[in-house]
Amino acid sequence: MLHLRGFGRLGIAVFLLIALVLSQPLSAADIYSVSNVRVDERATDEVSAKGVGIAKAQREALRTLLERLTLRTDHGKLPAVTDSIVRSSLRDFAVSEEKFGGGRYLATLNVRFKSEAVRTLIGGLGIPYAEVASRANLVLPVYENAGSRLLWDEPNPWFDAWLRREPPTGLLPLVLPLRDLSDISEISAEQAMAGEVAQLDAIAKKYKAFGVYVALGQLSVDPVSNVPVLNVTMTQHQPGEPVRDTTRSFQGREGSDIAGLFDWAVEEMIAGLEESWKSDNLQQSGSEQRIRVFVPIVRLGDWLAVKRKITGVPSVRQMDVARLSIREAQIDVTFLGEPEQLRRALALKDLDMSYELERGGWVVRPRSTE
Repeated sequence: MLHLRGFGRLGIAVFLLIALVLSQPLSAADIYSVSNVRVDERATDEVSAKGVGIAKAQREALRTLLERLTLRTDHGKLPAVTDSIVRSSLRDFAVSEEKFGGGRYLATLNVRFKSEAVRTLIGGLGIPYAEVASRANLVLPVYENAGSRLLWDEPNPWFDAWLRREPPTGLLPLVLPLRDLSDISEISAEQAMAGEVAQLDAIAKKYKAFGVYVALGQLSVDPVSNVPVLNVTMTQHQPGEPVRDTTRSFQGREGSDIAGLFDWAVEEMIAGLEESWKSDNLQQSGSEQRIRVFVPIVRLGDWLAVKRKITGVPSVRQMDVARLSIREAQIDVTFLGEPEQLRRALALKDLDMSYELERGGWVVRPRSTE
């Protein structure tokens, strides 16, 4: 559970550090890693408990990874994770916080898996998967009640519900603002709802976020059933993407706990965002294609940075330089998926990719930060 009140300077610094780390796109190796898997096992002795507990945690980690990469509608098609499957896909693991005693073993595991082995496992079942991780996006929970829209004002039970939920760290990590005085000066509830670009960019820059989701929660009471109803509209603002709205309604029960209704809505909205992200980035084993890409060159350092970023995209299988001059590089990129998916993955690395008719091909340029 994440609490911000009473953090003090040290707590705020730690939270900002977490936001900074999450704002960076996950590497391919990070995507295939599962952290903080808890082990709590009992047996006739500690050694036996350790062996059983670690094996169980590794199976749990692989299941978590498989579900992270695939849609929820395909989770039923995933295989039961066995020790044999774990052995064939395990790269390594690290153990921390070990405790022994009375036949009980407690520990925390960080487990890394081989990307090619996992791809082969999923692809062999014909299940599409996503392995492009977004940089962190900032969530602004705006609460509407009795005609007023609140963001930084308190009480804001909708904001509180988002704080109670651990920030997701899968393919679509999310972070929340600190609710401090500088946040108030960056953007208001009205500006967030109006999609004011300058203010949204400013608050995103403060938290080193790729984009911003404005989550409007509107609480009402159904006049017929007399139950609370929470309508949620999630508006996505991301660089190079059209503004997208997602709306859902959550109905409680008569006399039900409002906080519980809000918690349920937060959980479902996060799950929906993650599914949408995966749907946009799904790849099918065997969907490999090759395209020619033009990269204008101003300085050698810029070209080297673009080259490094392209080869760092998980779906890119190969990049060959076809022609290189002082003004332009022509490269052949082999990747899984569609050009639109590659464009979206490059956007996460601050590269703009567009099809230019006059060039008759795709052009990749560093995005201006001005």
